[in-house]
Amino acid sequence: MNLQTSVKSGFQNYANFKGRSSRSAYWWFILFTQIVQIITQSLVSSIGAVISLGFFIPIVSVSARRLHDIGRSAKWLILPVASLVGALLAIMGLLMQTAQSFANFNFDDLFNGGMQVWVWLFVGFLISAFISSIVNFVFTLMPSDAGINKYGPPEPPVFLTLQ
Repeated sequence: MNLQTSVKSGFQNYANFKGRSSRSAYWWFILFTQIVQIITQSLVSSIGAVISLGFFIPIVSVSARRLHDIGRSAKWLILPVASLVGALLAIMGLLMQTAQSFANFNFDDLFNGGMQVWVWLFVGFLISAFISSIVNFVFTLMPSDAGINKYGPPEPPVFLTLQ
């Protein structure tokens, strides 16, 4: 699949989380969206932010279809996000406990066991987000299932005609 066909397919299936998407269709679409985001961010950052927000659903849907293409569930996309949310909650807990220690003028509690738990939770969630992101990246690099899997048949081949 070429760039034009994959971009067209990506936007035609804007919010289609069913079916399959080939490796080339996925990577061409990701390349296109990243180039557009970089150009718009460099020109006018507010327009770039709107463009990035507009690309969010198509990128998630093509990622879900890419995982379906190798026989994996789209639930794998949730792992890095859930880990980052956990890290954010751990930071909030750490900040709240720090604020409470300062409010009570109890500076001895700053580095006691309670604070260490929040720090370890934060580090653990970050490691989990990093590992699950790598796993998802490796999944996008894997070759497609040749036959029909539980998500449907593979995409039909696209033949280029020379004129």
